[in-house]
Amino acid sequence: MRVVFIALLHFMLTFFRSRRAAALEIVALRHQLAVLRRQTKRPRLTSSDRLVWVALRRLWPKWERALLIVKPATVVRWHRTGFRALWRWKSRPKGGRPSVDPEVRRLIRQMWRANPTWGRPRIHAELAKIGIQVSDSTVRKYKPKRRGPVVRQNIVRPIPHDWMLRGVRILGRVSPAQRTRVVPC
Repeated sequence: MRVVFIALLHFMLTFFRSRRAAALEIVALRHQLAVLRRQTKRPRLTSSDRLVWVALRRLWPKWERALLIVKPATVVRWHRTGFRALWRWKSRPKGGRPSVDPEVRRLIRQMWRANPTWGRPRIHAELAKIGIQVSDSTVRKYKPKRRGPVVRQNIVRPIPHDWMLRGVRILGRVSPAQRTRVVPC
């Protein structure tokens, strides 16, 4: 009698819920019944079963009430696993430029160190002579970084303002020959 009363009360409460919530609960309960009919022991869920529960979790706010065969935390874990698999698939390597062999990288760095006056085009040409096909930008990419202070020789720099020249009065005229001078670094 008590079971019939609870079922009748539950039936009456369904009239006050929205149609969508009632329909989703019916889908959830029918699915669980179908799974339980297939097996007599502990139910084994397939990936399609998991997908149904992940979808119900997203669509229906009170999905936990109708859940009988697994814990709600299990459904959340399935959802997270599916999300992880999606992003792993989206961030997979899709190809692109082939990588340069470590031996070729080492050779490029060795050529840069052995011949500091050579530029990119010269090293690129020397590699092409021995049959190694790499682009000019690859040669630039594997140029070794400088260590220590930069040693500069005397360079010619233009002087932007007249008043910066030594020995010349601020208001005086400066010839174009005086505008550039050799500055030691």
